[in-house]
Amino acid sequence: MEYLIAACSHCDDHGKGSSTFKEMTNVISLWLDDFTYASALAACAGITSVRHGKQIHAHLIRTKLDGDVGSRSHKNGISRPGCWLSIIFYYTFWVIILPFVDGDHFIHKYFLPQEYAVLIPVFPGVAILNFLSIFIGRVMLKSKKKMKKA
Repeated sequence: MEYLIAACSHCDDHGKGSSTFKEMTNVISLWLDDFTYASALAACAGITSVRHGKQIHAHLIRTKLDGDVGSRSHKNGISRPGCWLSIIFYYTFWVIILPFVDGDHFIHKYFLPQEYAVLIPVFPGVAILNFLSIFIGRVMLKSKKKMKKA
């Protein structure tokens, strides 16, 4: 049945593919795999129905919470791991390699002064520790109040 949606889209009958998907979800209540969702989204793209595409995507999110929905790992053309790797590379170069480069070298104009190499990670770390301490303290106070009531 899943291949029917893809076949309809392949034959430029996108409306039939979209209605078949709707019938599969409402009437038949079949377990739908990734191929079915991809075919249904392709059918919506074929009939340029953004509203139906959004509904299918929302249905996918509601029913498949454990899977990768769409391309969550990419945003604006750069992947999250790639972004983190570039940040780690930049920081590592700044902290470990740059101190051994002459101070008048042109590469220094692309980096902040060395003091910030320590201050930038320290401030978020202190803020996180403060928020965690406040959260744990509030939880302990609430649990203490509940024990007094009981």
